[in-house]
Amino acid sequence: MAIQEAAETGKAAVRGVPTPSPLPDLPFDLVLRPERKSTRLLQNSGSTEALGGRHKRFEYDFAESIFAIKIVIDTTGYTGNGFEVGWCCVDGTEKTGNVVRDGNQFVCDILDHVKSVFFTPPKTILSDPLLNYVRLHGFKSSDVRAYLDYALRVEKIAQDAISEIEVALAGANAKIAQAEALQAQRGTLSQDIAKFKTQSTSEQSRLKRLSTEYNELIAKKGEIDRSISDESSRLDDLKNTVSKYSSTRNELSKNILSKRESLSKLEANINLFPSEIAGFSEQGSKDIWLYSKLAVIPIICIAVILGLLIFGSAKLSTEIVYDKELNIAALIASRAPYVMICLGVLTTCYYLSRMFVLEIIRVNRQKLNLTKISIIAKDISYSIDHDLNLNDQEKYEYRLQLKMSLMTDHLKDYLSKDFTPTLPRSLGIGAALGSGPTPSEKQ
Repeated sequence: MAIQEAAETGKAAVRGVPTPSPLPDLPFDLVLRPERKSTRLLQNSGSTEALGGRHKRFEYDFAESIFAIKIVIDTTGYTGNGFEVGWCCVDGTEKTGNVVRDGNQFVCDILDHVKSVFFTPPKTILSDPLLNYVRLHGFKSSDVRAYLDYALRVEKIAQDAISEIEVALAGANAKIAQAEALQAQRGTLSQDIAKFKTQSTSEQSRLKRLSTEYNELIAKKGEIDRSISDESSRLDDLKNTVSKYSSTRNELSKNILSKRESLSKLEANINLFPSEIAGFSEQGSKDIWLYSKLAVIPIICIAVILGLLIFGSAKLSTEIVYDKELNIAALIASRAPYVMICLGVLTTCYYLSRMFVLEIIRVNRQKLNLTKISIIAKDISYSIDHDLNLNDQEKYEYRLQLKMSLMTDHLKDYLSKDFTPTLPRSLGIGAALGSGPTPSEKQ
């Protein structure tokens, strides 16, 4: 109620203030050079002709200083907001304002004492925009006092009314908040009372149930204690048994590992060519790498000496051509020892590099031959005894016989022809070497 009374009082006070005449457009007779087309764009000039929106400065000078409020530019065909609006103050300084677009109109607030107002449309490409009219809102500087007095009186009345309304509103809000708090507190207390009653009933029932369960648990505790005692003795027995079986398992694991190692060794002995071929190949690769490094030295010497000889001969040819007084015989005689030494070094390096290269080829050929023998022997051996009813001893004898035959053929260039290896005969190895009957002859 107090708020409504304060509002009505403020309205009545505002109505009682005498108001000046409403703000019209700036009188056209205050604008200088009314004959220009840009001046005729003013809406109150009486002309309705639109101008093309060229990118140039449109300026309006006034016969006396005015208080300009804003400028409104009505256009057609412009996109975006690129208008620039400015004015020249009474003291001669120029200022620019912020232009806001409202549909096809561009509005800029001035609110200053000015001598002239100007604007510049933006550049356009592939379009022909138009400037329809311009409105300048303002009044003479002599009329400013009346508008300021009116605005100040209205502002004072409004502030007084706002102060009264705020005081009344604050009091009303405080009472409303107090009432809402009491109402909420009442509802909360009612809910808490109902909740406590329900909890009291449920707690009484729960207490009775817990008493019964407690007695049952006491009876079960004795039984569980007896069961724990019995299970503890059984657990100790199981731990002893597990320890005994764990030690037995460890011993069996060790035996299995040793048996597997023995089996691997036996299988390795039965194979045609065990790790010796890998050792031979590795040593051969080392020899090839060594011979290659040694062969690089004489090859480099050959290249360097040949380069020096070619460079020296080219230089000598140049000197013979351009130096007509050069003694060629004396020059050849002085160069002869050097040439002979170079030929000797070249010959030595050639033979050394040739020797190393041939040795590399020989070692590589041996590696290839031994690899071929291993592949052929293993393939033939496993192909022959496939699906044959032979025991392990017979298979070993036949494999050994094939191995010795291939090795003898491979080593015939390194061993004497009457070389005869001496091997044990407990497994019938003599048959494999040709000094005894073969397994088929025994049968």
